[in-house]
Amino acid sequence: PNSYTYQVYEDMTMQFIVWMGTCCLFFFLLWVFTNMCKAFQRCLVFPNEMKWWGRLVISFDNLTYWVWFWTSFFWIGFNVYLATTSATFHFNNLGMMSFMLAATFLNYA
Repeated sequence: PNSYTYQVYEDMTMQFIVWMGTCCLFFFLLWVFTNMCKAFQRCLVFPNEMKWWGRLVISFDNLTYWVWFWTSFFWIGFNVYLATTSATFHFNNLGMMSFMLAATFLNYA
């Protein structure tokens, strides 16, 4: 029998909606900031088109491949530990969402 209630799924859906709304708001503010930089192009040295932000993000993503190479060793050790010990896999969805957001922030920070 499934011990979950619909409240868990409602919480997960609301967290996803808030996350998507925050992403859309961030991209809208970035677009507004970029257009303002386009207006003050002579005195500001910021990307004045969205494609330059995209190229900057791609450059940061390429940097993470050698900055975060050690995470593979963590996952190997974690899987060996789980293979040799008994563990339960019932995680708090709020804690896991917070961990995912923190890891994403640290990945691009």
